[in-house]
Amino acid sequence: MIPRRIELRIDDGFDINWNGGDAYRSQLFNAVSMLFPVGEKWIIDTVRRVVDILPAAEKAAWAGSTRDFIAQESIHSSVHRKYNDHLKLQGLRNWLELRAKRRMEWGGKGTPINQLASSVAYEYLTANLSSSLLCTPRLLEGADARLADVWRWHSAEELEHRHFVLDLYEAAGGGYVRRLLWYVWALSTFMLDLHIQVFLNLRDSRQLFKWSTLGQALRFNFWPGGMFWTISAASVKFLNPKYHHRDDLGDQIARAWLADNAASFRDADKFPDARGS
Repeated sequence: MIPRRIELRIDDGFDINWNGGDAYRSQLFNAVSMLFPVGEKWIIDTVRRVVDILPAAEKAAWAGSTRDFIAQESIHSSVHRKYNDHLKLQGLRNWLELRAKRRMEWGGKGTPINQLASSVAYEYLTANLSSSLLCTPRLLEGADARLADVWRWHSAEELEHRHFVLDLYEAAGGGYVRRLLWYVWALSTFMLDLHIQVFLNLRDSRQLFKWSTLGQALRFNFWPGGMFWTISAASVKFLNPKYHHRDDLGDQIARAWLADNAASFRDADKFPDARGS
């Protein structure tokens, strides 16, 4: 894992339907961005809690990869906070963040291994959505180039560290049944909360009650390569007790994109949040 910072130059703003003029695609991506800062903080905190209770020798072995993982996630949060500030200026209200914070207050009462199991589920969902984005060019067709690059960068790094949280969970003694139960819970709550936020975004942007928006939603979710099929196929794989990810097309595209765009990244070590602080 290599922490990288991409500059998001949006001081002059961006169109509310920035993703090719497609209201549904734009507001779904915006809804996901609204979740990232608080969601990634939860994942960072759960990783830290589990690493802290590992035996000394194991803790030392995990130190380097933990630092790099936290750096990547911290930088993602920083960039999405800037993105979300512009969404607020456009009149979009972040209900999802408040909802997630309440869930995390409840989750903070659990054991470190249960908390990490929820992070395994969220990281798995994020990685599969990231792979779909990189493998399906139409998802960002006609998008504002600045935001498209942010989503490709974030997706590529999600695939780069997709093994980390599951590997840590298993190293800490986490088992299949716990992983499965938390995945079912995370999938159901994530999809419900995400689509409530999409509904609110479409309402606030005055795109909700339009036939064109309905058509866009159906295409995004149910056409070949749509989100429904992506999540369904990924869930079937994750049900396997022996599941372990094998390198696929998404991973290959991610590595190629990061290599091709290396010159556009800044030195993450120069930024305090890259150290997970």
